[in-house]
Amino acid sequence: MIYSVYATKSTPDQMKVSKKCIDYIKQTTIAFYGTCIVKAGSSEFFGGEDSRDFQSKVLINPTYRKLFGVSKQQRKATKDDHHIFFEGILDTGKDVEVKGQNVRVLELLLGS
Repeated sequence: MIYSVYATKSTPDQMKVSKKCIDYIKQTTIAFYGTCIVKAGSSEFFGGEDSRDFQSKVLINPTYRKLFGVSKQQRKATKDDHHIFFEGILDTGKDVEVKGQNVRVLELLLGS
């Protein structure tokens, strides 16, 4: 998975932006406030016949760093080695019940 952009030879302003991207990995920046799960569908086209649906464990106030780890678990389940760039998260606006608890469903936006 590729998470952020690293500046090479840049202006001071570009270095500040790049440092913010890097800080998302190092710090505990919360990506979603609340209780949620991440879901992804299987894709025979991108993952072959071994691709399977993915659902994460219940997450509470997940950080970007935590979601980066979830993206690796998702890739292992879906076998999708094509979409490897972490671009963001999508709040689907849907809630599901998991072990008697209502949780929001998120999708990871992964690009190629």
